[in-house]
Amino acid sequence: MKDRAVAKDLAAASLAAGDGTGWFDRLYEAAEGDASVVPWADLAPNPRLMTWLGSQAVEPGMRVLVVGCGLGDDAEALAALGASVTAFDISPACVRWVKGRFADSPVTYVVADLLEPPQAWEGGFDLIVEIYTLQAMPGELRKVAFARLPGLLAPEGRLLVICRGREEGDPVDGPPWPLTVGQLGALSEAGLVLEHFDDFQDGQDATIRRFLAVYRRPGARAEIGALSAASRDRVMEMEGMMARRRLVSAWLLNLDGYERWGNASPEDMDRAWKDSGISPGEDEALDRQIAAALGALRKDDPEAVRAWAHAHVRLLEGFMGDLEVAGSTGTQRFVAAGERAQWLEVAEDGRDHVQENTYYVQVSRARHEAIFGFALPG
Repeated sequence: MKDRAVAKDLAAASLAAGDGTGWFDRLYEAAEGDASVVPWADLAPNPRLMTWLGSQAVEPGMRVLVVGCGLGDDAEALAALGASVTAFDISPACVRWVKGRFADSPVTYVVADLLEPPQAWEGGFDLIVEIYTLQAMPGELRKVAFARLPGLLAPEGRLLVICRGREEGDPVDGPPWPLTVGQLGALSEAGLVLEHFDDFQDGQDATIRRFLAVYRRPGARAEIGALSAASRDRVMEMEGMMARRRLVSAWLLNLDGYERWGNASPEDMDRAWKDSGISPGEDEALDRQIAAALGALRKDDPEAVRAWAHAHVRLLEGFMGDLEVAGSTGTQRFVAAGERAQWLEVAEDGRDHVQENTYYVQVSRARHEAIFGFALPG
């Protein structure tokens, strides 16, 4: 169990003097190399960060910023996944310590202040990881930090926040100062889009409530129309396979229902299969073709894959009020954020497949043509 007395005393003295952040450096100096004195220094990556990263793909060279890096374990974990990591802390003593721990690290460790970040960082990061720093700031300084974070993200970049959570009106005796959902809403007010939110109990102390939130900075997206003619042809070819796959899926659902609940005889089923124009196993064959085409396109022309995925995002977002998905249990309403994430996974998470239920999307041919620049094949 951590002894938080030193941190509490230093924070109280610093805040009484009107200095909301000076106590961090004094704490690292007072620790004299003993991590047990630093409440947040676990000498291991944050477990919730690692769980979240397990569902993501950190591509080589992905630009990541770690806020309030502490003793560096989160930054090192991200670098081990191939990211290009910049990690900063306001405390010079902390940065000296972490550089000593990881002398040969590929991470760029620097002294910096989130309240006044370097101008060179503006719009420079694909992912920002903020764990336990916002909760360690008093209210007025935290408001400034909320305002600074969005500008450090590149268009379509994401911000991961992990912090202590509480309800409005709960007693607070900080630091740390647990955040409310309403306080986190400042990030949305600053222009970010909330993509995921998790409210959970701490794995080591069930009395501690935590939030995990993922935000995206909307911005310029790759566009189909900006691609070369050769790239557009390849996107159109892949869309043709996708359109055929949706048609095949619809027919298979109908045939399955006809056989199960339509009292269809073998002769009826033979005629239905002929009428469908599809062959047994065609769905699996198309899956393989789509995966191969997507994998090859991502290798040869990643910009085309991003443009294709973002075009589908626009398509789905525009129709979210009307879209329905035919599933094995009947017709279900799409969840906008979930479906959007699935399409971006195709472009950004490096997987050679498309989520199964995206095949069942019913889309408007006219809207498809307006967004993609060509009519839906098939």
